[in-house]
Amino acid sequence: MVPDQIDKALKDWQAKLMLISSNLLELETLPISRRLRGDAQMPKVTFVGHTQSAVETAFNAIDNLWHYHQALTEVLTQATKLYKALPKLWVFDHQLEEIKQLLYGKSVKLPTASTPITQRSLLSAIEDTTTITPDDLLHLMTNQFDIAKGIILSIDQAWSHLLPELEKVENETASLKYLALSLGSKSLNECEFLEQQLSNCRTQIESNPLAANADLSNNITPLLEKLRLNLTNLNSQREQCRSELKRAQTLYKELEELNNQSRKVWTECQTKIETSKILQTPLSTDEIAELYKWLQTLIVTEQNNWNAAKIGLERWLKNVTDYLVAVKKSITANQSILEMRAELKGRLSSLQAKAQSYKLRGIITDSSLDILAQQAMQALHRQPTPLETAIGLVNEYENRLSKCLKI
Repeated sequence: MVPDQIDKALKDWQAKLMLISSNLLELETLPISRRLRGDAQMPKVTFVGHTQSAVETAFNAIDNLWHYHQALTEVLTQATKLYKALPKLWVFDHQLEEIKQLLYGKSVKLPTASTPITQRSLLSAIEDTTTITPDDLLHLMTNQFDIAKGIILSIDQAWSHLLPELEKVENETASLKYLALSLGSKSLNECEFLEQQLSNCRTQIESNPLAANADLSNNITPLLEKLRLNLTNLNSQREQCRSELKRAQTLYKELEELNNQSRKVWTECQTKIETSKILQTPLSTDEIAELYKWLQTLIVTEQNNWNAAKIGLERWLKNVTDYLVAVKKSITANQSILEMRAELKGRLSSLQAKAQSYKLRGIITDSSLDILAQQAMQALHRQPTPLETAIGLVNEYENRLSKCLKI
């Protein structure tokens, strides 16, 4: 080795030492490193479990790195001092060999551990020391730096990922709890249990983040999904109940209008028609009032106990459906009676016109037809109309008119 090679090697090592100290300092001053180690502005976090041992490993590595840096600096300082003391004109081999030994030999002394008294001989040192070459030490430092950096950044990544995820779950749990309260659901107990699990998980993330990811995925997420599904189903049922209540109000109005129409037709039938047929009676005022009162009770009940309202509403809807069928049937039946009288009037009028036409042509000469037509007309215009009598008279008139035409 010649002086120029030594000069280049020393400069290379000085550059490496600067990079080592710069990177170590940057790693130590990261916000996450300050939080892990603790300082005046950031209280030290108390860790447990795997994270505790990992953090200890990381900062032990950093502390060792500074010791290694110091030991390496001392060797390089000694080598630099010897290099600067070399004669300008004549350099002896042993001088160069001494510098070479510092740069490439096992020149760095590393205290590795204190030797327990049980393992010492009479002449053993308290500290077990070892020597290592600068290059080997550099490899060791690189490995230690990667270990420390990996642990620190893993914790930072865990916090950066898990805490926002946890906060999202906490917010959704709070929303689900509010929904459970509004539903009056037993799921409220599940919400409180999930909140407790979230509190435990937050403690786990803060004190043992390297082991918390599995806890969040395996324990919290399934609980949240189950709770979300249960409350979503219950909320859908409540919304269905509310929708059915609105439909119930519409059905009640429809029933009320139809029943009024039924009463009107029924009253008209009683006034205008005398018949042996049984009229279909409308619902009574009390029945309508009771149905309305029941519906209002269900509306109020839904505000506090929608599930109970849902059960009562099913019975109410069945009743109102039966009422609607009965009322529509009564309207049809009673209306058909009124329509029958109108049909008879029209039929009689048509028959009389036909008979008059035939008389003018000399085809009909039976004067008793006029008497029968007069009787049918009087029956149809009487109030109440004797429907069966009118039907018989009109049918008789039609039959006799037909016989006259055949003669």
